[in-house]
Amino acid sequence: MSRRQAIVPYVGQSREIGFLTLFSGESDGALDPERKCQYMTMKRAILDRGGYEREHYITQTPELHEMTD
Repeated sequence: MSRRQAIVPYVGQSREIGFLTLFSGESDGALDPERKCQYMTMKRAILDRGGYEREHYITQTPELHEMTD
């Protein structure tokens, strides 16, 4: 989890206006295939717990692309 992903839910809770969308780019690049799948599970948990509607991210891993909505 990046610092931004950890901090944004906290900041959103302390303000009247929350964040609905996250953005990240190729943050899975250094991970092995098993860790990439775990990473996607973590990303979904962040969306659920943070109350986000969506995340836009860039990946060059076909398996992760297939796991997206």
